Amino acid sequence: MPDDVKTNTANSTVPDWVQPDAFVDLLKSSVKGFSRIKNFKVSSGVGAGENYSTVMLRVSIDVELEDGTERPVSYMLKVPHEAELFKMLMRQHNMFDVERNMYNIYVPEMEQLYRDAGVDIKFGAQAYSVKGATTEYILLEDLSPRGFKNSNRLEGLDQVHTEAALQRLAMWHAASAVRAAIKGAYPDQILMGFYKEENKIMMCEMNKQMTANFLNCCVTYDGHEEYLEQVRALQPKATEEIFKRSKPDPNEFNALNHGDFWSNNIMYSHDSFGKIKETYLIDFQLPKFGTVAQDLYYFLLSSTKFEDKLTKFDYYVKFYHENLLENLKLLKYPKALPTLCDLHISLFKHGLWGFYTAISVMSGILLDPTESARAEHFASDSVEAQDFKNLLYSNARYRKHIQVVMPWLFNRGALELSPKMSEATQANGHAESSDPNLPPWLPRISLQNAVRAQIGDFEKIRSVTPQPANTGDNYSTLMVRLLVEVELLDHSSKSVSFVLKAQPNNDVMAAILSKLRLFQKEEQMYHNFLPQFEKLYADAGKKIRFAPKAYKLDQDFGVDYVLMEDLNPNSFKNANRLAGLDQEHMEQVLAKLAAFHAASACYVEHNGLFGEDFTVGVFSEANRQLLQEFNASGAFLAQLKKWKNCQKIYEKLANSDDYLVDRLLQDQQLSTREFNVLNHGDCWNYNIMFLYDAFGSIKETLFVDFQVCKYGSPANDLYYLILSSAAPNIKTKQFDYLVRYYFDQLVDNLKLLQYHRPLPKLKNLHAALFRNGLAAYLVVSKVLPVVMLDKNEHPNLEDDDAKVKVAMYTNPKYVQVMTEVLPWLDNRGLLDWK
Repeated sequence: MPDDVKTNTANSTVPDWVQPDAFVDLLKSSVKGFSRIKNFKVSSGVGAGENYSTVMLRVSIDVELEDGTERPVSYMLKVPHEAELFKMLMRQHNMFDVERNMYNIYVPEMEQLYRDAGVDIKFGAQAYSVKGATTEYILLEDLSPRGFKNSNRLEGLDQVHTEAALQRLAMWHAASAVRAAIKGAYPDQILMGFYKEENKIMMCEMNKQMTANFLNCCVTYDGHEEYLEQVRALQPKATEEIFKRSKPDPNEFNALNHGDFWSNNIMYSHDSFGKIKETYLIDFQLPKFGTVAQDLYYFLLSSTKFEDKLTKFDYYVKFYHENLLENLKLLKYPKALPTLCDLHISLFKHGLWGFYTAISVMSGILLDPTESARAEHFASDSVEAQDFKNLLYSNARYRKHIQVVMPWLFNRGALELSPKMSEATQANGHAESSDPNLPPWLPRISLQNAVRAQIGDFEKIRSVTPQPANTGDNYSTLMVRLLVEVELLDHSSKSVSFVLKAQPNNDVMAAILSKLRLFQKEEQMYHNFLPQFEKLYADAGKKIRFAPKAYKLDQDFGVDYVLMEDLNPNSFKNANRLAGLDQEHMEQVLAKLAAFHAASACYVEHNGLFGEDFTVGVFSEANRQLLQEFNASGAFLAQLKKWKNCQKIYEKLANSDDYLVDRLLQDQQLSTREFNVLNHGDCWNYNIMFLYDAFGSIKETLFVDFQVCKYGSPANDLYYLILSSAAPNIKTKQFDYLVRYYFDQLVDNLKLLQYHRPLPKLKNLHAALFRNGLAAYLVVSKVLPVVMLDKNEHPNLEDDDAKVKVAMYTNPKYVQVMTEVLPWLDNRGLLDWK
């Protein structure tokens, strides 16, 4: 090295070999007219908290050219940490070897695929090698002189930058999938990435500590009660679950995940007007072949701005999918193209990647720069290290994000453990069930006709995997989700799913359901009346849908069931029952309910009355004992007596059990003098499914659960819906407005369907509401306490009916709402039904 070279490498993280001589050959080959190095400086390449897995250095060199002029040259140098944790990681999984192969082999292969298709593309920075290195390293072009920079990780990416990143990610995934289809499987270091069996013990310890730190802070988050128990159940099994999901499923679309796709690993260059010119990806240390759900969850949950993170999630998935298909077609992908539905199913199936992102990388991204953000703190038990780890999960910015992300993940089933039976499916199109909670006849079912009705002709059903659906808000029937893997005619695969509703494995409840003919009624609704209601609108020129599609099993086993389309993969979901429906949601539901009611009234006009299952239903003298048991008010009255300012109301209702069923049977007798409709009968929050657009606006509203439909006054459904499911702040304050809104929609639909009988009057509807005060009382005393009970606060009540009732009626939130609702009912005379 010449004596006049000025060298500055005064940094404890700089390896000894990083000296000017090591770069001379590189500069000779890459800098035209290179003569010598004049100045050589090595400094930190990123700030504290911007990179944890490696040490990033910037090598700045002033070069003298042959003509005597000078030119600055700079590189980004990545070297290993000296901390023991990272030395152990390197021994188990040499990230530098992986990234070196990515830069030298696989990224050039993918770029060449595009060049062969006529598209010149560069995925990232140029990589270089130097001589004499005595440690692992990655040397890269410094992109900053070309105007590349990261976005602000704390603010998150706006839509323009998110779309640019997804566009490039889609190109990456498409090329990697085509490369695998053409050249065969990637080697194990990329096929499985870090998720190899030999890494499981180490990763288990890391995840255990990370989840424990998260749980310590989780109990302070608003709304944690909803999901806390599932997180606790997941903690000891998190690593096992991640490893299960890390294995590529040949029946899904798979690609090479970047593996660490967050805002600091995406660099943008902009023109003078601020418009994005180019998007580059960096840091290829953790690639893994498998479901693209991994990269999508990782990026969208970690790096988008708060306002867009969930409201635009489905839009971003669609945007990515459109770009993915465009590039797969461009590169002539030889296999079946993944559909958007397939992609959503994959996201639901692999939701654990979302949870893993939320408690790992998202916490680091949202943390303000701090000197305590050091890699060695992740493996240390020092006070300073523990403070840092607590700060990751307790800072205000992370709290703001996690308090919306966790309920969203919970509602998507992302925290659920893998079902034990999922590995024991048969390839003959039948479901194998070893779970005693599933119907014993389930292994015998065949779904050929149902699958054909949903996707058209196919080669065969490869497997059917039954999963107990979330039954926390279903009390009388057994719900099972059937995940079906289908081989198409071109031998590609497709995933579809159904929801099977069956009688519970409880002889008493099954006998009650049979006595009340609830399954027979629901079958008629799905296969007869609902299609005819929808046809009435189609004939009038309006396309409308009331419920999921229904199907039949291939054989009749002599059992009661309903087989339905699974709405979850199409992004339908319930609203939060504990919070209640706001005005926008209530208006959407009331509009659909009015359309349903109008169709039923027109159906009767054309075809005559419904049969006794619907005109009488469960409200018959033969069911008096059941009605007495179901509607007994003792537990409610015992608590009402203790409530402040409710003594007079209690005295009015004290002996109501003596005459309640008599009045109920009287009120439910069909009056032909009134305007009547087919009531849904159980129209509350969890029997209503919503579909949202990318901006969070409601696109569609569907009903489920038609077992207790009853022809009669629409007052029954209006009380049931508004008093059980409207948010507390509008339940009574906007009751009359909501009735008026429903009425306007009802009349509009009756006119559209050319209803020939006299149109109902609003005052008559209100009169019917006043005449049916008992219906309002039963909703607030029987349904509302169930709706408002947070089971996470009472996890061990399922087997103790008495404790359930005490918990329901002593729930402070329910008591608070009732102190407003009961006077409202009483002031309207709705409790005067003796």
